[in-house]
Amino acid sequence: MMRWLAEVAPECTELTPGNATSNTHMLAVYTRLGYRPVGRGVAFQRTLPAPA
Repeated sequence: MMRWLAEVAPECTELTPGNATSNTHMLAVYTRLGYRPVGRGVAFQRTLPAPA
């Protein structure tokens, strides 16, 4: 993906993936590719009751 992006959009100098901290397998892949954490985000979700 990064090689393809470099070919089609050489002006792109950053790539910021997102991942859950619980997904340790993907975090290991990112670490091997040289990525490093630069921030954290929080997301909330709620299931709404069905309309009456």
